[in-house]
Amino acid sequence: MSSLILILLLLACQAPAPSVQVMPHDAHLRYTGRFDTADPTSYAFAWTGSRVEGVFSGDSLSLYLKQEVGKPGPQGETRTAMFRLTLDEQDTVFAALPGRQAYRLPVQGPGPHRFRLLRLTEAETGLTHFQGLSLAPGGSLLPLPQQAKRRIVFFGNSITCGYGNLGA
Repeated sequence: MSSLILILLLLACQAPAPSVQVMPHDAHLRYTGRFDTADPTSYAFAWTGSRVEGVFSGDSLSLYLKQEVGKPGPQGETRTAMFRLTLDEQDTVFAALPGRQAYRLPVQGPGPHRFRLLRLTEAETGLTHFQGLSLAPGGSLLPLPQQAKRRIVFFGNSITCGYGNLGA
């Protein structure tokens, strides 16, 4: 009887399974826009419309961003980088906090789930470093659906890109 209790105590003391860490260079992530990929552990981007997306299984997702402080505004105010995070077609807009932060997403069920992180603001709000993500134990990145073979490309100026559309 005492050996059974000892075994049960040892099993109860086991550490929980570690989360699955995914680095920015993972082949199952898709990047659109301008990214500096020189550092495989931290992809830097600052342009409006740059995005990273993926499909995953599991019941939790945390994105790791490191936000640099941008140029001060005209009255010396701190400018904030804004992002739209889409998870399973549900949008959330958030301001990135300075420094390295984990942004945990509420996920319903084991998936598959699709996420997209889109930068909304201009480069003057500071450089952002995408430093990977973590999934629940047992979770994994899945292949993204193929992109359409035909695409439309718009060439234009800042108006075409949507610059200033948040500054009302």
